[in-house]
Formats: sequence, structure tokens, C-alpha cells
Amino acid sequence: MKKTWIIILLLAVCLSISANAEETPFSWQSVIRADGQDIGGVTASQVIIGVEREAATLPSPPAPPEYSVNMVLFDSNWSSMYRDIRSTGMSRHLWIIGIDPHGNMGDPFVQRTARLSWDSATFGDGKFMLLEGYDGAGRAVVEDMKATSFYDVIGKRIKHFSIVYEP
Repeated sequence: MKKTWIIILLLAVCLSISANAEETPFSWQSVIRADGQDIGGVTASQVIIGVEREAATLPSPPAPPEYSVNMVLFDSNWSSMYRDIRSTGMSRHLWIIGIDPHGNMGDPFVQRTARLSWDSATFGDGKFMLLEGYDGAGRAVVEDMKATSFYDVIGKRIKHFSIVYEP
């Protein structure tokens, strides 16, 4: 009986070591959320970004029939993504977000506001910036995403932003 417990204990230790070997100190995932004005239809949208040992993506579902805000990630081929997890080992990661703060309801000539928000406690170590545009070279609208938790997007049509992460 004593040998059985020793074998079980050794197996548990080995499994624990191998499970922890899959994680890296730079692994993280975070939900980026957009909340639109409550004028009917869907009023919130979210995407997931992160860095893990292995990259993983999940395509974005179609936009709902009526919404006051919609947001998607874009990959390098401009395909819409809901989840975009990058692999570790890069010195810089860039995610492109397209956000429609107006939605497809109401007067198309009236600007609306959507709040982009995140929980910085879910970010990994390093620097996170929110930039205008889709190339990572635009004006910084949030220079330190760990120091604040939101940014208001105002407009009548889709706007593009880049989230830049430097571990």
C-alpha cells in the first residue's frame, strides 16, 4: 500500500511539473469590451486578446441584426476575429480593432459614443498602448493602458485602433 501512495505522489508531482512547463510568465488573456448607447438592439460587444505559448484564433460571429455598437479584431488578412491569442517570443505584438460606435440604428448623421474598456489586471507584464489607426504608428490615445481602464470612441462609422503590447 505504501508503494502505491508513493507512485501516486510521484505521478502527481510529474503531472504538475509538466502542466506548469506549458505556462510562461508572459502568458495572459484579456477581454476588451465596447459599450454603446442604449437605443435598442445589442448594446455591448467584446473581443479577447492575449499571449500564450501557442497562438489561437476564433473567427468573429456575424454582426447582430440591430446594434448600437459593434467591435471586431482584424488579422493580417483583414479577416474578422473574436479571439486572437499570439504566441510568446515576440518583442512587439499588435492587435487591430475595428469599432463602430454608432451602430446600425437611428439617424446615420448623428455621432454616438461607445466606451472601450478593459481590466488592466488581466494584462501581462510590459507596456500596453492604444493607438489610432490600424498600423501601430498612429497617435497614442492611451499611452499606458495599465494606468486607465477605458477610452471613449465618438463617431458615425467604424474607427480603427491598434493595441500595442511590448513585453
